[in-house]
Amino acid sequence: MPEIVDNVKVGQFIKEQLKERKISQDVLSQKLNITRSAVSQNLNGKSSFSQKSLQVIADLLDMKVEDILSCRSGERDEYDSEYQKFARRGLAEFKRNFAKDVVIAEPDIFGKVLVDYLIDEDVEDIFIYLHDSEVEFVKNHFHRAKDIYLKIIAYVLKKNLAGAIRYIKAYSDLNHCFDISLYNNASEIWKMINTEKNRYLIEEMMELKIVQEYSVFWFKTTKMVKALTKTLWLETIAKYKLVHVLNVYLDVYASSEDFYEFTKMMFKEQYPKGIENFIKKFFNEELPINKRSSLKFQKALNIVIENDHFSLFKKFIGLKIYEDLTDVLIKSILSEHKSYYEYCLGLEKKNIEIDYQKVGLTAVKQTKIDILELLINDLQDKELNYLLSEVNSEDLEVMKYLINHGAKFDFDYYNSHTMPNVNKIIEHLSKKEGE
Repeated sequence: MPEIVDNVKVGQFIKEQLKERKISQDVLSQKLNITRSAVSQNLNGKSSFSQKSLQVIADLLDMKVEDILSCRSGERDEYDSEYQKFARRGLAEFKRNFAKDVVIAEPDIFGKVLVDYLIDEDVEDIFIYLHDSEVEFVKNHFHRAKDIYLKIIAYVLKKNLAGAIRYIKAYSDLNHCFDISLYNNASEIWKMINTEKNRYLIEEMMELKIVQEYSVFWFKTTKMVKALTKTLWLETIAKYKLVHVLNVYLDVYASSEDFYEFTKMMFKEQYPKGIENFIKKFFNEELPINKRSSLKFQKALNIVIENDHFSLFKKFIGLKIYEDLTDVLIKSILSEHKSYYEYCLGLEKKNIEIDYQKVGLTAVKQTKIDILELLINDLQDKELNYLLSEVNSEDLEVMKYLINHGAKFDFDYYNSHTMPNVNKIIEHLSKKEGE
């Protein structure tokens, strides 16, 4: 059974088989229990027969459904296209018969144009002859035009021919951008583009512009736009893991201001390796805090934490790709990423960028004694007293830990927790003494 069913070709084949057997379309409509008009639409390729109808037709013609879809009435295909015969003549014969006014861009009765047969049967010499002559392979109004252009692009890349950009532009003009993600062979095409030898082609694609129509009030006008926007480039690079395309993108198209959106897209499509390349390109040295803020470093780092990518997290911290290390610690604690906050707290004995009291408060609220253990030597007496004042009265173990390390109830930090906490400690001591 063919991978792609050509409704026009199949309809023509069924008509011929009905004619040979002297079966009218009226009889067929009765057998299928559909209208005469519906039968006519199907036979003319404007719609397709259902699987159930095809089985009825196969039984009527004493054939197999696969033979009908492949247009075989015997061991051979009865319906060779004139284009197919044209393609098989060989280059010398083709040149003798080919002229500029010969129509090769309009579809035959099977819904194909000449280039379909050239590519399907790998008639490379005739294809190259026409490609070098810059002929029109397909009319843009043909409903298969976009599919054919992608087919040509893939063939040109496979054969390492120059000039692929011509067909990329043709496809982009029809599709209003070069987004091929919905096609089955998209991965294959991008894989062939993604080579060092295609650097110039990638650069051409990044500069490629197309005409886009838009309306201003009731008037239609046009503007020139990129065939691939930055967002589309990022999505494509990340989705297909295009390392060579990424390197060109970073050299030609990207800027450090893209970092946050870049990070989001790389994680969305599960390509964090791309972020490392971006960092290597733009962030080789520490940036001032105001610049880090404008580049949304903190938001980018939060995405790394949320996606639990520890090796990338360490790279961010090491190159100071953050705005506030205290907030990084708090985010790590709230996300319960123990290795992350342990790494940050272990960087230096006393890191002046960290507000230890604020981190300690988060640990208290989360009842994380293991974090307090990491902070205890960096907390001053007043800070310990403050943390004790913020402990929930139910968190007896946290209170005991802080008191054992010198914390006291301080009226400077009197609040609604103070008396319940004092009473809780007294109750605990009373029970302990009674025991």
